Amino acid sequence: MRRKCIERSPTSDNLPSHRRDRLKNIYKNLTAAALAGLSLGAHALQITSLTPQGEVARVRQIVAKFDQAAVSFGDPKAPAPLAVSCSDAQAGKGTGRWTGERQWVFDFENDLAPGVRCTVTRVAGFKAADGGEFAGPASYQFNTGGPFVRNIRPGGGRIDEQQFFVLELNGAASTDTLLANVWCQVDGIGERVPVKALASADRAALLASMGATERAAKDPLRFAALQCNRTLPPSAKVQLVYGAGVATPSGIANKVERRFNFQVREPFAVSFSCERENAQAACLPLRPMSLSFNAPVPRKLAAQIVVKGGGKSIAPKFSDENQDAEGLVDSVNFPAPFPEQTPFTVELPAGFKDASDRPLASPGSFPLKVATGAMPPLAKFAASPFGVVERLAEPNGVALMPVTVRNVEPALRVQALVPGQVSDLNPKTDAEIIAWFRKVRRYDNAYTVERKEAARDVKGVLPRVIDKDDRTRVQTRMLSLLNGQTGVKTLDMPKSEGGDPRPFEVIGIPLTPGFHVLEIASQKLGDSLLDERYGSGRTMYVRTSALATNLAVHFKLGRENAMAWVTSLDKGKVVAGATVRVSGCDGKEVAVGTTDASGIATLKGVSPDAPSCAGNDDGEYGGGAYFVSARAKDEKGVEDLAFTWSDWQRGIEPWRFNVPTSLQPDPDAIAHTIFDRTLLRAGETVSMKHILRTQTSAGFGLPQNLPDTLVLTHTGSGQQYTQPVKWRKTPTGGQSAENTFAIPPAAKLGAYEVMLRTGKGDSAEEGAARSFGTGQFRVEEFRLPVLEGRVGPADKKPLVAVTSVPTDVQVNYVAGGAAANLPVRVSALLRGKSVNFADYDMFSFSPPQKQDATTSNDEEATASDDARVVADKLPTTLDKSGAGKVTIDKLPLAKAPRDLLIEATYSDPNGEVQTLRSTHTLWPAAVIAGLKTEGWVSTDKKLKFQALALDLSGKPQADVAIDVRAVARITTSSRKRMVGGFYTYDNKTETKDLGSVCSGKSDARGLLLCDASLKEAGQVELVVSAKDGEGRASLAASSVYVTKQGELWFGGEDNDRIDVLPEKKSYQPGETARFQVRSPFRFATALVAVEREGIIETHVVQLNGQDPTVSLQVKANWGPNAYVSVLALRGRLRDVPWYSFFTWGFKAPREWWTAFWYEGKEYVAPTALVDLSKPAYRLGLAEIRVGTQAHQIDVKVTSDKPSYPVRGKAQISITGKLPDGKPAAGAEVALAAVDQALLEL
Repeated sequence: MRRKCIERSPTSDNLPSHRRDRLKNIYKNLTAAALAGLSLGAHALQITSLTPQGEVARVRQIVAKFDQAAVSFGDPKAPAPLAVSCSDAQAGKGTGRWTGERQWVFDFENDLAPGVRCTVTRVAGFKAADGGEFAGPASYQFNTGGPFVRNIRPGGGRIDEQQFFVLELNGAASTDTLLANVWCQVDGIGERVPVKALASADRAALLASMGATERAAKDPLRFAALQCNRTLPPSAKVQLVYGAGVATPSGIANKVERRFNFQVREPFAVSFSCERENAQAACLPLRPMSLSFNAPVPRKLAAQIVVKGGGKSIAPKFSDENQDAEGLVDSVNFPAPFPEQTPFTVELPAGFKDASDRPLASPGSFPLKVATGAMPPLAKFAASPFGVVERLAEPNGVALMPVTVRNVEPALRVQALVPGQVSDLNPKTDAEIIAWFRKVRRYDNAYTVERKEAARDVKGVLPRVIDKDDRTRVQTRMLSLLNGQTGVKTLDMPKSEGGDPRPFEVIGIPLTPGFHVLEIASQKLGDSLLDERYGSGRTMYVRTSALATNLAVHFKLGRENAMAWVTSLDKGKVVAGATVRVSGCDGKEVAVGTTDASGIATLKGVSPDAPSCAGNDDGEYGGGAYFVSARAKDEKGVEDLAFTWSDWQRGIEPWRFNVPTSLQPDPDAIAHTIFDRTLLRAGETVSMKHILRTQTSAGFGLPQNLPDTLVLTHTGSGQQYTQPVKWRKTPTGGQSAENTFAIPPAAKLGAYEVMLRTGKGDSAEEGAARSFGTGQFRVEEFRLPVLEGRVGPADKKPLVAVTSVPTDVQVNYVAGGAAANLPVRVSALLRGKSVNFADYDMFSFSPPQKQDATTSNDEEATASDDARVVADKLPTTLDKSGAGKVTIDKLPLAKAPRDLLIEATYSDPNGEVQTLRSTHTLWPAAVIAGLKTEGWVSTDKKLKFQALALDLSGKPQADVAIDVRAVARITTSSRKRMVGGFYTYDNKTETKDLGSVCSGKSDARGLLLCDASLKEAGQVELVVSAKDGEGRASLAASSVYVTKQGELWFGGEDNDRIDVLPEKKSYQPGETARFQVRSPFRFATALVAVEREGIIETHVVQLNGQDPTVSLQVKANWGPNAYVSVLALRGRLRDVPWYSFFTWGFKAPREWWTAFWYEGKEYVAPTALVDLSKPAYRLGLAEIRVGTQAHQIDVKVTSDKPSYPVRGKAQISITGKLPDGKPAAGAEVALAAVDQALLEL
């Protein structure tokens, strides 16, 4: 029998009435809840991600991202959506901020320490920007886990057998868990080696050497000082294992094991080394011998090592002579030269040990027998890969190229190539000279070249391949560039007597005028220096190139033009009628010209951006430079040639003169936007007028390519707005554009950068050719102030040597009237001041260092103190005229210029607290001292420097008493061993007063020009003192480094710069500008050039040491500034004996007398190392400002009434006049009317 089961859902049909009513209410509530849920799901604010969560080792920031806009970005009052609480309340401190409308960030003040648990909860009542509710999880949790190693010392490498380890953890760790879970793993030892904690004294010493004493004192459990609990075997590999289980004091343990790899140092050993011709040869007598230690050795012990031989005992020389005798060294050197073919013995002192007290592992190696061989063969040109030989330097007028030879063939073969010299009537272009110049340089700079490149350059068979791993390259010294070339001739050199190898000698190779490529071939050099596998006939080649000339070419390259100046080397005189050619590195001619009576050739069409040859088969030298040549005949009809490259500017680089330069061929452009105002609210409109000009030698010009897009960028978010820019011509020939921008009501607050751009992209690849930043405006929420005021010293005179400052406060209503009975608080802060003046940017106005007897660790304190508050909220109430007075007293007497910052705060009727601020300088004297020095100088040379005296406005002061003192700072440094394999450096600085080195009174330019000899090597601080009329002193200092005599072959800095000092910094058109040239030459020919965007004008003048001044009349087209350069030349100095009058003086008595009286006294005979009488030059540069009154419009703005009612109309009259008084007809006017209250902000 089947049974049917039927289920019925409860309905109103089968329920009692009271149950039916209750069920209806339930359904009604469920429906409402469902509808609310649907509404919530559609509009509720949710967190899409929150980091960090779970266990995270390093936490500095919490980042929450939302699925929709949570706030209006830029709203400074936007609330925080989340609250952060941590188990360590102090560690959990931080600040939250919105970084976007969908992202909120919480920054902790410091990284969270390990063992911290944090909870992030939703803030009740927070709603989205559109009013939606904040839904999702109520909280999130994370913790920082156990402690881990943030830093370890030593960080790796070789360690001591008793090595200490210092572990800096990210947080506190209990000592018991450290010792239980950290161990050493040593190769060859099959068990863990436990660690032990260091004694407190050793721990303190290590932390002090690391500079961690203060940090360890604040949190001692963050620093662990450990040592393996047994001596480590030499050369063994060791791991320090930081295992899992190291826990914080609260019990949270680290779960990750980390291993640090080290290797124990080898046994103590000493190695000997010297330079040899080859591996089988003895030591070269000309090079030092050295001993190297694989562990530091006490210096006083290393000093007892000697090398004995040749009847002498040679002591070692240390690289750092300033090191303390108690310091440590890693090597010693025994200086050359040594006798040839002599046996030597290297002897160590008895009981020779390293700083760890370890004896030598192989003491039987010493005394060590070594020997020197014969002097190696040598063939060397005086200059390589290029040199200039003065054609008329020798009395007989023959140019000689010096060659030094030693132990080479008696009959040495020298070849020479004179490219391009066909005949005197048909000289070729410079292309061949350029090609050979670059080829010789390329083969000189490279040790090897590709075989395919050598096969192209060399005529003949290349050396065979001897190394199967290097089949593609060949040594350049095995290749002859001249064999087989046309136009090559063999030069005869003097033969040595008896057929013996040449002793050490210098031979002069005679050269004809012009460019030469020289090459020496020597089998003796090949046998000595080339690989034996090349066979017995191997030959080595030495090459160079040389220019034999009596001409000098000086080249100036500007953006709009260029010029060459040709002079003679022997007399330093101008050469007229010389043909000048400018070519690129590829040999193509760019420009040609002929010098005038002043030796000047003006060149057009020479771009400042020289063509590049980089990447060509010919090599890379010369890329980005021009080749400039000059050809001329002398009075004897001899054709002479000289050349230069435009990048031959070592010692006179533009950066040495602190002037702006550019190599771009297009003129620099300047863009500027004029705003009606720069502080606005959202919803307001900003009006802009754009001006774009190019900089030219004549002043300003109009650009060809104009920006077509205006870009406004919010600096905080990067949001951009763009508008098209339409340029138009003005009636007077100018060019400008206008834009207005209606700021959206919901615009982000902050600064907006204004940029004019060409193209649509943001970069050059996207089509943006150029862009110009032209200004900035701000969008803010603000209230216009009702009051305006000022605060400052009651006495308007400069604050010189004051100890109290009476201060006035004045506050008025913007609309007019005094702010009577207004409470005001005045505060003041005293801080250091950096003094600088635009006209004297090369001078130092910094105060001297404190003259302490000793200073440890090279800590140099200046004479200025730290900033400190000298008045804190001094109360005052303004009188009926809105004025108040307070006195800022108990000020320390200023020893150096200090800034006094004065602030006055009060409540504005608009509800805001307003602050008035002003800054004033406290001066130690009514004069400012300055100093200009070179960076370094040799002890055997005089240091040139300038002391300066200015008034407090930066204008030069004459007749000021100036004294310059020198203070030597001698720093001694020594490395000392600590226990546990650590080393520390002990630096001490002592000061020594060297006394006054220069004194006198300032001239009309405020300068005192000084020369001083400094005999104390090292850092020397020059301190200048200038005294005012009441005897108060102003100090300034600058440091120079003095090298020991003989360390450098030149004195002063490695440059050819001189000072050109203008009589004043600013001139008006029509005035005469005078410049003093600090030339080292008694007589000189000088090229004076006025430059800006090119060469504006030039003059050639004669300089006399008795009055080395240059005068120029200032032109109107020099404005607003110009650079005046002076290139001073001096020819070769010669010995002029009295009897020379009878050989040539009677023919030119005036010239003979000048040479006899001046040149003869300055003449210094050349030596093997230096020729002080050779032709020389110096370059100086000075900038002057030139008045622009001739380009200014006199503008006056007047109104028809002094005041107007609200919504009244004002009639404004604008009058413009040109400098000649005529009306400025057609001039454009940009007019803006701004609330004065807005200007107060």
